[in-house]
Amino acid sequence: MYPNEGRYATHELRLRSRVMPEQAVEREILLPAPADEVWAALTDDDRLAAWFGAEARLELRPGGRATFHWPDGTTRNATVEVVEVERLLILRWFPFADDARGGRRRQPATTLRFLLQATPQGTRLRVTESAPTAHEALQEDHPPALEAGQGPSHSSGDPRASAAV
Repeated sequence: MYPNEGRYATHELRLRSRVMPEQAVEREILLPAPADEVWAALTDDDRLAAWFGAEARLELRPGGRATFHWPDGTTRNATVEVVEVERLLILRWFPFADDARGGRRRQPATTLRFLLQATPQGTRLRVTESAPTAHEALQEDHPPALEAGQGPSHSSGDPRASAAV
């Protein structure tokens, strides 16, 4: 059980499960703490869990995975896109969520951006969740064709090529 269950930072964003392309929700807050403490709160699994109201695991490196398990059994993953210590963390949600019964439902592949800025009063934290641009959304629905020689669509005429895939 998490202390703020139902009132976590992204509650309102999760309610808007059908985000339209090129939309964004942004919140900014001035925290009376230095940037290193705010960064730790965003990147430590237990403290991140309290923020999201979900069990959280974060591989803090570009290309790493962020995994969130909510109390209702929903699991959602993201890719860590950018890590600039004590300044910027960017995650991109996978375009689906798994439920407790093993089902999978489509979700928007939004980008979640945490920007920290030191101020004399503490740290300004700006959190932005933005939907993919129209171009990115199209790429999600229709991935680009694989280039010659890559993956299962490879057709070199050599039957061993497709057998190795």
